[in-house]
Amino acid sequence: MSEQKQDTENYDAVILGAGISGMTAALTMIDEAKKQGRTPPRILILDGDDRPGGRVKTQPMPADGTPLDMGAHWFHGGPDVNSFYKWAIKRYGPFSNINVDHAEGLGMNYNNTVTPKEDQSKIDDDLYNAWERDVKKDPLARPSMAQIFTEAGRKRNIRQYGALLSQAWEAVQSPSDIDAHEFYSDGETLPGGVQLKDGVDTVVKKMVNELRQNGVTIKSNAIVNNISQAKDGVTMTDQTGETYHAKRGVVTASIGVLQKKGITFSPPQSDAVAKYIDSVEPASATKIVLPMNEEFFKKNNIAANARFGGYKNGEAFFCFAHGAGEPNLLLYLGGDLAVKMDKASPAEARNFSLKTLDEIPALAGYRNYIAGDPVTTHWNTNPLYGCAYSAMKPGHDRPQAGFMQDGLLTYAGEAFAPSDAATMKGAWDSGLKAGTKILSDLALKRRPQNARAAVPS
Repeated sequence: MSEQKQDTENYDAVILGAGISGMTAALTMIDEAKKQGRTPPRILILDGDDRPGGRVKTQPMPADGTPLDMGAHWFHGGPDVNSFYKWAIKRYGPFSNINVDHAEGLGMNYNNTVTPKEDQSKIDDDLYNAWERDVKKDPLARPSMAQIFTEAGRKRNIRQYGALLSQAWEAVQSPSDIDAHEFYSDGETLPGGVQLKDGVDTVVKKMVNELRQNGVTIKSNAIVNNISQAKDGVTMTDQTGETYHAKRGVVTASIGVLQKKGITFSPPQSDAVAKYIDSVEPASATKIVLPMNEEFFKKNNIAANARFGGYKNGEAFFCFAHGAGEPNLLLYLGGDLAVKMDKASPAEARNFSLKTLDEIPALAGYRNYIAGDPVTTHWNTNPLYGCAYSAMKPGHDRPQAGFMQDGLLTYAGEAFAPSDAATMKGAWDSGLKAGTKILSDLALKRRPQNARAAVPS
């Protein structure tokens, strides 16, 4: 075992994870302290990756440097709906280089049988109505999506569509694995929304700059493997043996890391926290993005975010063509197929992509305009994350507080959001609520009257 090295700083809060949730929690603590005229808390954020952002990651496409969001990329619901987006533009000003995705209906292909968009909308309506009837009978019921499909009484294509919804939207293998209430009741998790053509990393960088201006330390490449609690606070220890101590601790690690016991806790997690973590389904999603020549989309009159979906041989996919108006074809995969492709070699990923795209008639001739090799996300095989986001198993609920308390530790992140989980908005909302709670628990001194600072407008 490596010798422990003590960080000499004395922090009010140490946060594990520099993703949207962790950074929002820190900014919220600072905001609330300023509003109350108190001394801002001393905050340390630790992250195992080499850059802040967590499962938000913008990277340039190899072909032409076009920014591409390989992780979260939608502010679901649009500019007038998404709370996180409205918070960001109020705080940092409007984002000019955007694309608004109106989420027009998908063209579905089931085992080489095309279902018109109008018929697809009817299937969606039948499923939603079946869920509403179920809720009216028992508001506390938490049936699986598979039960809703059965109650809808649909025969045509319902098995295939069920597989597509579970795999390529909720990113779990089977409709029996996903809670229908969560699928249909989220307030802002609507198809489509706002996309930043310069990438969501635009927001991440602004959050990082603001945190640093307020004296928050963000330490990258700090892989925490042990968290302990004592009467005087929380200590986090990284793989090098360095320890970080604070009055309060925040854990925003992904549900994949928490379930795989990537972090040990002393004392062990409370029964309530441990049981909740076990009730969440790690969602396996991945993207395979094929860079294209822009001429293909112009020649074929393919609008931004043209979308297609399909199911064949037990595997489902979404295809976003001309995503955010950028020159690419994006395959969105979930469930076992996503894990398989994350483990695939570049040649295997390319062959799978071409074979899948060949079956979309609207993309005929695309091979003549390929501009480079495909890029794959790899969230599921990355030990720092272990999944793309979270899903909820039937029969369970998210914590209504938006976080969970365990002694001096607070668990937050998209997996703990009561609504809009598995999204940036859910991560932001959880961080907001966790930060407010932690600041109220910290007995911070009031600032001198002449030292008060304004909260960003």
